[in-house]
Parts: sequence; C-alpha cells; structure tokens
Amino acid sequence: MVFAHATLEDFIRSICAYFLPQADGSVLDDIPLVGLTSAGRPEKFLLGRLAAHRGKPVDELIRISVRTYLDRSTFNSTQDIAAAIKRCGLDVWTIEKLFPRLDQLTKRRHQIVHRADKSRKSGAGKQHAESLSPVDVKIWLGAVRDVFRGLWGNVLVRQKELHSQSSV
Repeated sequence: MVFAHATLEDFIRSICAYFLPQADGSVLDDIPLVGLTSAGRPEKFLLGRLAAHRGKPVDELIRISVRTYLDRSTFNSTQDIAAAIKRCGLDVWTIEKLFPRLDQLTKRRHQIVHRADKSRKSGAGKQHAESLSPVDVKIWLGAVRDVFRGLWGNVLVRQKELHSQSSV
C-alpha cells in the first residue's frame, strides 16, 4: 500500500511539475521562491534576495522553485489531491468517484508508515499487525490505476490548450 500511495503521489507531482510553472501568478503565489525559506511556505522578499539567482532566466527560476516545492509536498488526503489538480487547471470531476477508495488507501498507508501497522486489537489469538485483505489491495490498486486513466485524457487536453495559447 505504501508503494501504491507513493506511485499516486509521484504521478500527481509529475503533473504539477509540468503545469504549475505555466500557471497564473495567483497560483504561483502559493509556492516559495527557491532558497528563501526552509519552511516551504511562500514569503515576501526584498529584491536583493534575487541576487543569488543572477543569470537564470525567470522561467528556469520558476521551474526550479516549483520542483523544490514539489519535492517537499505530500498528498495525504483526497482534498490535497483535488487542490493540486485544480491548481494545474485540470478537472477534478474526472476522478472524484475514486475519492472514497483513495481515502481508504491513504488511511491504511498512514497506519503502516506511522503506526508500524500495529493492530488495535489486543489479547490472546490477536495478530500484532492489522490484517490486509487481498480484495482491499486489489480495489486500492485499481483506484490508483483509474486515477491515472481519469486524469490522463484531462492532461492531454490541458496540454493542447496551453500549446495553442503559446502559439498565438
């Protein structure tokens, strides 16, 4: 489950890495300029802070800032996933029906990673780790696959829109 969730996160990050550098300023305002903060939050800065970036084209600086931001980003809920998709200019409705299954996957991943998958049940005959149903695994893997399928067409349409805008 951890790998399925990591794959989903990587897919969302890849989409964001492609679309966010081309986003409007209002979207980019939520992303810190690379090298300014270790907290990962955007902050105002004086012009002198740009001196460290002399010689870099603005587009490159935006791409590097977005990539650095994404390297620290996680998607621990369907709300996080939906927000990222919307920031990229994509339609969330294409995958909303998958959110209940993705929420289950995310909760189970959290249980495994942060709680060592310890069972909450104790006593004689109880396992130390939570049981994991092969049916649940199949459902969660199918949900991740369906996110890819649901978003891919949307990505291609958005990519075409951006390309036609830049050609004008």
